[in-house]
Amino acid sequence: MSSLTCHRKSNGATYVYRRRSCWDKEKKRSNPRQVCVGKLHDNGEIICNRRFRTLEARAASEKSETTAESLLIGQSLVLARAAKDTGLERVLRSIFESRVVDELPSLSWAAAAGCGQMDPACVWLEQNNCPARKEPLASPDISRILASVSQSRNEEFLGEWIQHGRKGLRRQYRYDLTSNLSAASSSQNMSNPLAQWDRNSDKEDLRRINMLLLACAASRIPTYYELRPCSMSDAKTL
Repeated sequence: MSSLTCHRKSNGATYVYRRRSCWDKEKKRSNPRQVCVGKLHDNGEIICNRRFRTLEARAASEKSETTAESLLIGQSLVLARAAKDTGLERVLRSIFESRVVDELPSLSWAAAAGCGQMDPACVWLEQNNCPARKEPLASPDISRILASVSQSRNEEFLGEWIQHGRKGLRRQYRYDLTSNLSAASSSQNMSNPLAQWDRNSDKEDLRRINMLLLACAASRIPTYYELRPCSMSDAKTL
């Protein structure tokens, strides 16, 4: 806490000092300090000296300093427009809780931007403008989000997404079954009932999972997907 005091010198001028109490840790007591502010004019106005004006200007400059921050927005602008134009954003908000409604699209944006795994997604979310950037996500947060998407909730979303895609003219669909996706081509999880031993194109014996995908022929937008054992043929899954 500070206060102003006035002292009249022998030359007739009255000097104004700002007195501030500071705690002395070594002496364990308050140690008052004072700084000369300037002179007191006859009309009662304080005329600040150059030293005090410099200190005040420096303090105001340090107080007004802000940390600059840069964000990448190119990929986010494209993905946000795609989510809105396709209706994906609306369907997601109608199915999932508000807690993860911004986090799920952000993770899908990171995957679409080239993050094949979820570990690099944390860096992408931090560097790019996305809905989940307000509260940065760490690896435990991503695990929590993915665990919250149950199979029943996933099927509910796919059902709503199919109904959304059926609006308008009659559509034609394309179907594909593949196990060549990097995320599903092999699995070391021995407890996964869908993973079966199979030989890939490089003649390697791996536990593999097939993914079937149904997409609209005109828009090329995926409509439905399902995971299947690698032993099932295309015709059987269809």
